[in-house]
Amino acid sequence: MTDEGVNNTIEGLKRLTALQYLKLTFVNCWKVTDKSLHNLSEGLRRLSSLLSIDLNFSFCKQITDDGVKSLNKALRGLNLLKSAMVNFYCCDKITGESFCNEYSSKDQSALESIFFNFASCQITDDGLKAISEWLKNFRSLQSINMSFHSCMKITDIGLNLFSGCLKHLISLKYIDINLQSCRLIEKSLNSLGKSLQKFNSLLLVNISSPKVTDESMNSLCRGIKGNSSLQSLKFNFNGSGSITDKGLNDLAEVLKSFNSLQSVDLDFGL
Repeated sequence: MTDEGVNNTIEGLKRLTALQYLKLTFVNCWKVTDKSLHNLSEGLRRLSSLLSIDLNFSFCKQITDDGVKSLNKALRGLNLLKSAMVNFYCCDKITGESFCNEYSSKDQSALESIFFNFASCQITDDGLKAISEWLKNFRSLQSINMSFHSCMKITDIGLNLFSGCLKHLISLKYIDINLQSCRLIEKSLNSLGKSLQKFNSLLLVNISSPKVTDESMNSLCRGIKGNSSLQSLKFNFNGSGSITDKGLNDLAEVLKSFNSLQSVDLDFGL
């Protein structure tokens, strides 16, 4: 499949002005380039009735920040959109730095759920900063799911900026962040724990990271402690090796305060 085929599909979609749900999958379409994202973005502007969009460009290795920038602009224009899922897994020309306030989405109040998969991309600290600034505009967000698995250019600097943006998303109830195989230091999750303290009505918390210490475990525990309605908790700290009995004792104590928990998934394997 090439850009020409994608464009022909988009031309057909433009006529479906009553369309509410759209799912497009282009996995392993290695001839698909930014041109397809530009054309898709133009097409999306005509689909003003969209409530949910699911786009999968995994392994489309010719896609760059320029294409992502165009897509961000299109998403901004979908004022009825409630759910956006975008998968850029293994698109290793994407740094995230195109998520800028040039395309501010502050008027997109309907959006409730965002999922971005940047696993095995080249997301940088500057990219994570740009993504964080972009996310701040979605004040009605209830669910955020971001995967940065194997984004080796992310350090504690970027994570601190990302953690800081979460406190602006005051409607959040579901938080799922994957930081496995990022280049973090062992205290990086402290800032994330502090941001979680701003919430008191979270229903789901899912944090994955190999860099966890007793100190950061304590910070995360204090972060979720005030959410008495928490229903699902998942900590995937596989490969850490720095958590001792003290960290587990802190977790045990905070678990006692959650009468509403329905699902617990804890991984401390080496």
